Amino acid sequence: MAKTLKVGIIGVGGIAQVHMPGWELSPHTEVVVGCDVDEISLKKWSEKYKVPKTTTNVNDLLSDKSIDIIDICTPNKYHAPLT
Repeated sequence: MAKTLKVGIIGVGGIAQVHMPGWELSPHTEVVVGCDVDEISLKKWSEKYKVPKTTTNVNDLLSDKSIDIIDICTPNKYHAPLT
């Protein structure tokens, strides 16, 4: 059996709502953590998509060795600094 790839999402607003259905449909991935600076939006998102772990500190997500894929869903101007 193939390993399920663990996904972390940075930025749970606009575009993350478009990405989530694809992650949910994939039999090879599981979104396990979300990160956003807006705690209220983060809580609503994690409840909607049943994501078990959240953080407002991007370094927590980036340093998590269990994550295989990071989906950066922030506004474009933040992509380069995060990568």
